[in-house]
Amino acid sequence: MVDYRVEVVSAAPSPCAVVRERTTWSAFDWKSMLDQVWAYLRSRPEISPGHNVMIYHLLPESDEDDVEVEVGVEIAAGVEVPAAVEPEGRLVGSELPAGRAATVLHLGGPASLDDAYQALTQWCTEHGEIRSDTHWEVYGDPDAAGNYPIRLCWLLR
Repeated sequence: MVDYRVEVVSAAPSPCAVVRERTTWSAFDWKSMLDQVWAYLRSRPEISPGHNVMIYHLLPESDEDDVEVEVGVEIAAGVEVPAAVEPEGRLVGSELPAGRAATVLHLGGPASLDDAYQALTQWCTEHGEIRSDTHWEVYGDPDAAGNYPIRLCWLLR
């Protein structure tokens, strides 16, 4: 396992265009959701897209497998856009959560992402930090080999 370095940060909100859906982990179709967001962004050159994001809201009142997900793209900070992302079909405006969060950088793509989640979870347990029901991933730009950094963030209580 990689030696992950977990940090606690004060996460700032960041605007996003997302498709929101209540689903289960087994039925989660992130690719089709992200395709809808990119189709919207490609038709609006005035919006400067940033990185792909996935925001997860665990639903404690329901089955363990249920989750509300927001799959989308950050809108670059400092770019003027119409007051907010105009809803279209399933696409809405949202933002990355703000607040105190535990974060870790994972390099290597999603195939080994579980290792980073285990490291973050273990770190929180060892340091007495309580994770909220909200966490997110920010996908960086790929390198020449096709690997890309993924920033995991988990809002703390």
